[in-house]
Amino acid sequence: MENRYCTKCGAPLAPDDLYCQHCGQRTSVESSAQTTYPSDDIRLEQYIGPNAAVFLQEFKKIEHGQKPKFHIMAFLFTLPYCYYRKCTSILWKYLKVPYILTFVFHFFYYIIVTATFSWTRPSFAMAINLILSLVQLGIAIFVLIRCIKCGQHFYEAYYDQYCNARTQNEDMAQAGGVSVKNMLLSLLILFGIAFMIEMISIVIALLIYRPFSI
Repeated sequence: MENRYCTKCGAPLAPDDLYCQHCGQRTSVESSAQTTYPSDDIRLEQYIGPNAAVFLQEFKKIEHGQKPKFHIMAFLFTLPYCYYRKCTSILWKYLKVPYILTFVFHFFYYIIVTATFSWTRPSFAMAINLILSLVQLGIAIFVLIRCIKCGQHFYEAYYDQYCNARTQNEDMAQAGGVSVKNMLLSLLILFGIAFMIEMISIVIALLIYRPFSI
């Protein structure tokens, strides 16, 4: 078979490449076999939006039963990235429980610490504080593990979300794509909830504060 090269950067192309592995330029290959792949679906490109070439190559691996690569952005910035990609279902699939545990822990943290230092001996209060620190470390490790899982399986989950949208005949550009507004709003809501929970916890802690006396 004749060797093929990218018309944009000149990199060599495999016979079934629809996109250049080097620069992401779309090739001119068209065949009845390739049109069955989701990477040749214009609606999929509309659904993905920016960086479609990268996603399409990973979706092609999924179609061939191969494991896609690790998604570093979904690991490092799970919450803002999932809102940016309009895939909150993926976020809550992996981080709903860790987030709930984190918020509950921080709500009760100041209350428990204040109560123990107010009503018990300092030595006992220090022991309680140590236990709380270990619990906090455990929750942090749990969150990290779930973020790693999200990075490992993000492409598969995102592809499944696209398939659901296609099955329901949704508008691809509207159902998918990206939204900087959603990302910024999610961060604002997250910090707002965290601040409110901490303030309520501190107020309750101050109300129950009573110095310990022997």
